[in-house]
Amino acid sequence: MIKDYLYTRDFPALDYIIRTGMDDGARISGFLLWDSSYAEFKFRNDLWPDYNKEMVIQDLLDYTKRSRRMGK
Repeated sequence: MIKDYLYTRDFPALDYIIRTGMDDGARISGFLLWDSSYAEFKFRNDLWPDYNKEMVIQDLLDYTKRSRRMGK
């Protein structure tokens, strides 16, 4: 399997990805493609330097309200 040859082979699959700076549409640009197949995504218009503690808390609270279907 391809995952066996990746640097992230020993890491668990991702649960949640927060992508900042997305004012021109949602994309992940191939970021951890093999590890994010069942991840939940949050796309923010805010740029990374402006992303603060309150935004992190808001995004994590948003994640807790989601119903994970794991591809089903």
